[in-house]
Amino acid sequence: MKEPIPDLIKTFANYIWVYLPKDWTFEHKYEKFSLFVNIKSKDISTNKPISIRRKYSGDIIKKFKDNTQELAYEAAKEIIVAMNKKR
Repeated sequence: MKEPIPDLIKTFANYIWVYLPKDWTFEHKYEKFSLFVNIKSKDISTNKPISIRRKYSGDIIKKFKDNTQELAYEAAKEIIVAMNKKR
């Protein structure tokens, strides 16, 4: 049975998605109190697919529930930097 995603975790995932470039594919899954994120794009010069995965602890997200938007913004910034390094 699929584990339901708590509203706070959904909100965090939605904020990350909003802060990422629109041409990137954003996939997420919630399992065992963790949010797993997979971001996909294409290398600009070679047109080969690139991706990056991240895991976010539900406990950490809950700890910073008053700053969910800021936490997601920082997570998205880190993802963007990592993806740009892969290009």
